[in-house]
Amino acid sequence: PIPVYIEPSDNIRWQKKVAVLTNRRSYSATNDFVNIMRAFPNVIIVGDKTGGGSGLPFTSEIPNGWSIRFSASPMYNAQMQQIEFGIEPDVSVNITSEDYNKGIDTIIETACKLIKQ
Repeated sequence: PIPVYIEPSDNIRWQKKVAVLTNRRSYSATNDFVNIMRAFPNVIIVGDKTGGGSGLPFTSEIPNGWSIRFSASPMYNAQMQQIEFGIEPDVSVNITSEDYNKGIDTIIETACKLIKQ
């Protein structure tokens, strides 16, 4: 594994709380973004587990005709846990059918409450 380091900018920096919204459709580069953002102290991940996926997807066909696909470059979090199969949120939120039918996004509403605290 090759470590990735992120250092704060010397310019203007956002010092307030940030909520990153996730669900199972957050995959690939978004999964990597969530992995990086969760390392910051003022960031909270809200929603559902990400869809996973890491780097350099490799697809091939094996002799029996089946297709195989996997990440040729697995990625890990700061604790060296693989993130290929998704990242759990800090605060898990499910959008209920009732809220969905009313046009209420429970994930956004929860995130707004959390960053206002």
